[in-house]
Amino acid sequence: MLKPRLLSYMWTAAFGLRLILVLVLALLIGGLAYQAPIRDRLPIGWLGDRLFLNASEGWSSSDSLRFYGDELTPNAASGRSRWTHQGAELRLPGLGREDASINLSVQGWPADVLHTADQPRIAVFADGQALTEFTPTSDWTIQHLSIPSSMRSSDDLVLTLQSSATFTGTQIYTDPRPKGLRLSELIIETIPPAGLRFPATMALLLLILSGSVCFLALGIASRRQNLSFGLSMLLLLALGLGLVFARIWVVALLPWLLLMLLLMLLWVLRSVPLGYVHRLYWRLEGSTAPGYMLLAIFILGLIIVGVQRFMAAPVSELSLIHISEPTRRTPISYAV
Repeated sequence: MLKPRLLSYMWTAAFGLRLILVLVLALLIGGLAYQAPIRDRLPIGWLGDRLFLNASEGWSSSDSLRFYGDELTPNAASGRSRWTHQGAELRLPGLGREDASINLSVQGWPADVLHTADQPRIAVFADGQALTEFTPTSDWTIQHLSIPSSMRSSDDLVLTLQSSATFTGTQIYTDPRPKGLRLSELIIETIPPAGLRFPATMALLLLILSGSVCFLALGIASRRQNLSFGLSMLLLLALGLGLVFARIWVVALLPWLLLMLLLMLLWVLRSVPLGYVHRLYWRLEGSTAPGYMLLAIFILGLIIVGVQRFMAAPVSELSLIHISEPTRRTPISYAV
């Protein structure tokens, strides 16, 4: 019969081997998922679009690259839309650095806008570099953008729209907000190169960490390695399929998934710090050491506060003894 210590060692070794296998398979799944081209759709104004854009109703300079709140728009492609400030920024994470093609569903100023009837010029920037310009119309149109890989500076694509002017109200509606352009939908496609494509570094790292933390949490909680390994593989396969069919959504949600898995792991390991606290309490029970410890902490705090006040006080307040010259008495003269 095997000794308990040997059984524990064998369980730990098998657990470590499975963890290494999870890491290798996560790396393989992430690399294969990035070999497929994608076609992702981002409806502006619907649930989840705040993962890719910032929105604010403010008019300050810090809000100049943000969207306004979402609005119901029956004649738009997605049924909802957002107006931009004079500029707006969209961040599409984890695309990789290959060529990309984007179709924007946009609308310019209404036909009954006050003060002017000329539509603004919209400048488009990709990763901070000027890409193209276009002039919208009062109707919904599709603007096609081609982004070559030579313009890409990171795995995340930052698309910036800058309007040459803004408008406020129309003949029917009074709206004091300065608005530039209206967006309803974004569709992005990647064009695969001829050779092997490298996956996005941060997306691959988040995928590996998610699979590893999931395996650790389930393995420690259930003590069943095969079950934990199988569930971790199911999670990695689901994330791999997500990277193929909805890449920007999965990459945007991966940090939140990893946070949930880390919280689950901390919950599983909660008995470890609590065990140390219980042992410390058991050892100090009935002892005078805690009282002396609190007294020492209190005295140390008083010393720190006193030193801080002494160092912060001006020089005039630090001079406790003032030395002055003796007062010279004037003799009194008496008239005779």
